[in-house]
Amino acid sequence: MKIGIHELNEEDSAKANAIISEFFGTPCSIIEGDTSYNNGRSFVADKQYRLNINGIRHVGIKLKYDVAFRHENEFLVRDIRVKIGVSNTMIKKIRGFPMDGQKWRDTDCLISDWGPMGQREDLQTLLPSVISHDKTIFLEELGKVSAFSYALGLWDRRPSNFVWDKNEKKMISIDHEALVDDEIDVNITASLSNVIVKFFGANWYADKDLKLTFESGFNTIWAEMVRKRAEIADIYDVYTKGKKELFMQRIFKSSAIPLGLIMMQ
Repeated sequence: MKIGIHELNEEDSAKANAIISEFFGTPCSIIEGDTSYNNGRSFVADKQYRLNINGIRHVGIKLKYDVAFRHENEFLVRDIRVKIGVSNTMIKKIRGFPMDGQKWRDTDCLISDWGPMGQREDLQTLLPSVISHDKTIFLEELGKVSAFSYALGLWDRRPSNFVWDKNEKKMISIDHEALVDDEIDVNITASLSNVIVKFFGANWYADKDLKLTFESGFNTIWAEMVRKRAEIADIYDVYTKGKKELFMQRIFKSSAIPLGLIMMQ
């Protein structure tokens, strides 16, 4: 079995397959692992791979490679998604993975389910023509993940950190390992604005239907997070220090603030 630059022997291959099989709760085989995915610097530094599982599904595996990028934040996001009832992905933290080098064998790793091959595509590579018949639901979903990203202060919201599920017509944000340190970070709203502009043009908000559709999705999630803010704050206490207060400061303000910033940028 070959994963990137790593050639796994028979023993290590069996261990790797056992890890993925336990993750899914069913026998699985890793066909190969590659870096042919454009999301993140870790892919070019032997720190992250995309695994082909049984020839039908992709799984990501990533090292805990930087103090500022915490796997715990992924579990924070997962649990909050569950709390407010939005689309989620299956993730698991493991201690080491059987590949060459101490960093892989002895370091915490995060494995995540990327779904069936060909079903999900990140917004960096997704062409606007692909969603031409699904513009309304696409923009509403984009509004939902925008509200979620802003309220939680999720860093690095570039197009490749959002994935469109072409079958389920759902949008999922990915790579949540870093949270911003400011109550209002205009880099987040600017990034969200850039994503919208790619698919709907620079003056998209001048179209009343588009504006209302985005706001509808945004306010749906914002209202749910406001309603469950105390429970979300409890989740912050499990995984972070000092970030709960920033979340509460954001969510106590009107959604008109982030919406205005997104449309101004």
